[in-house]
Amino acid sequence: MRCRKLDQVLKTTDLLLQGGGFGRVVMDLTDLPLPPVRSIPLASWFRFQRTIERTPTVLVVMSPESIVKSAAALVLRMEMRGTDWSTLLNGLNSNIESFVLEGRVP
Repeated sequence: MRCRKLDQVLKTTDLLLQGGGFGRVVMDLTDLPLPPVRSIPLASWFRFQRTIERTPTVLVVMSPESIVKSAAALVLRMEMRGTDWSTLLNGLNSNIESFVLEGRVP
């Protein structure tokens, strides 16, 4: 589901998590302006955490910087180190771009 406004993102995520039945919910905040994203109250993150704590659901939050703070179970910082363009994959002529990522736990 694509939401263009932060309040829509938060409400939609809340509904998806409360509804259950999802193994993974990804909240992509990378296209939103940083000042409103930074202003998400810590209480919202803890509410999401409490909603999924006894379920198999994982909430993945993608953002340009760490915003979930102490409510996060795991923080990964990913940096793109390069790209590689190829037109051949297992003998098939395809246009595929691959990314080289480096991740670390801060």
